[in-house]
Amino acid sequence: MASMTELITPKRQAQTHSAVERIGVFVKEPHGDEGGLNNPMSWDRTVDKFHWLSEAFTDEDLRNRLIQVVLQLDARPISDLMDSLARVQCTAAFPRAPPVFNDRSVSMS
Repeated sequence: MASMTELITPKRQAQTHSAVERIGVFVKEPHGDEGGLNNPMSWDRTVDKFHWLSEAFTDEDLRNRLIQVVLQLDARPISDLMDSLARVQCTAAFPRAPPVFNDRSVSMS
């Protein structure tokens, strides 16, 4: 069985986009966007983005637990991930901080 890191690869993403295009769905593939095939997002940036996107639905402890479970996904039972995900709120229940833009973000000038 393939590990999660083997399943989520640029080659696999490209194959998925090709299959979607063959069935007649238009897909715009970003060529320079962070996280696109040609500009993969670093793990640290992924964690930053996860915290920002999920902070209204989870507290910091749960976000950190989810990150640790994902880091060890190949060595842990999937129930660890599912149990943690079940604790995520369906509606915003926590305060959300304003986004922090840094040198990795798009310039607005």
